[in-house]
Amino acid sequence: MVASENYFRISFCTTCMNRAHQVKETLPKNIEDNKDYPDLEFVLLDYNSTDDLCDWVKETLGDHIERGVVTYFRTTDPQFFHMSHAKNLSVGCASGDIVCNVDADNFTGPGFAAFLDSLFREKPSRVVAVDKKQCPSDTYGRIAVRRDDFMAIHGYDEAMEGHGFEDYDLVNRLKLIGLEEYRFSNTEYLQVLKHDVEQRIQKDPIKTNLRYLFMNYIDPHRSQFHFLFNDGTFTTSQLVNYLTLEASNWQSMFLEPSHERRDIEIEVTQRGTWQEENDRIFFSSGPGQLVGTLEYDDNMPKFLCFPDKKFSVVHDVEVINQVLIHYSQMKNRFKMRENADKKTIVVNDAFGYVKTLAKNFAHDNSSTI
Repeated sequence: MVASENYFRISFCTTCMNRAHQVKETLPKNIEDNKDYPDLEFVLLDYNSTDDLCDWVKETLGDHIERGVVTYFRTTDPQFFHMSHAKNLSVGCASGDIVCNVDADNFTGPGFAAFLDSLFREKPSRVVAVDKKQCPSDTYGRIAVRRDDFMAIHGYDEAMEGHGFEDYDLVNRLKLIGLEEYRFSNTEYLQVLKHDVEQRIQKDPIKTNLRYLFMNYIDPHRSQFHFLFNDGTFTTSQLVNYLTLEASNWQSMFLEPSHERRDIEIEVTQRGTWQEENDRIFFSSGPGQLVGTLEYDDNMPKFLCFPDKKFSVVHDVEVINQVLIHYSQMKNRFKMRENADKKTIVVNDAFGYVKTLAKNFAHDNSSTI
């Protein structure tokens, strides 16, 4: 449905979990920069934020809510931030013909809604995304599409947790139903707030559940990691720099087109359970199937795993965050590849589901797209 003869109704969808400090800067500016567009709503999904987001919305956005410019939703269900689920829920809350994800740290720039309207009036059967070769990674989530097309493929794949590649996958599957991808790189629409990796993953389930991270340096191309989680499970992975491993010489790392080969990947090599007893950590692949032991070395600040490998305990927060980002991205990358290889279009069953959802501070029972 078109809201008027000349304009699509557009919904800018923003999800927030403990990012109130960003929303306070970006949302008022985005509203101001698009105030001339006649049929635009800002959907703000409070994904169980424990900061002052709710209070700020009450104190600051009341007039915008009354006029229908902002629609505020809050769910208290999630304990961790699930990117794909949160985005699906925000689109489910939207009323626009066109839905566009706008991350909490993104500025839309003046006239972005009108820009989208012109693109979809020119060709409705398209998906609009940033040109990833020319734009900063913090803008990769800016994707606009007709809501009906989004619903047809069941949105973002909720099997993807953490950060990364859920946006690539969404575009891939939208193209499989015949949509044309339009890429833009207009810098005036793609300004972002700078923030560190810690803010990005502070409510990530992998980060929250991590107990220990152990690292073994293998060679200049590879390192091995043990991820030990609070639920008693572990994952052993190998970080491989294929840029150097597969390069014929040092010059070829820079001359060969990187999009034709792998770059840096984390490959999962083993999963199982772990148990700590008397300064020793036992790894098992199943009941009674011991696969290795880490034992504290009094002579070195290291742990030993088998006679020939030494694993350092990683304490540096920045290193841990970078490794976890890679780990999260690679898991999602594998799922994206699986969907692409199988030409999967529709994912999820019930998607964007929560038990509790409040719209503009009036509680509802449950919601699912």
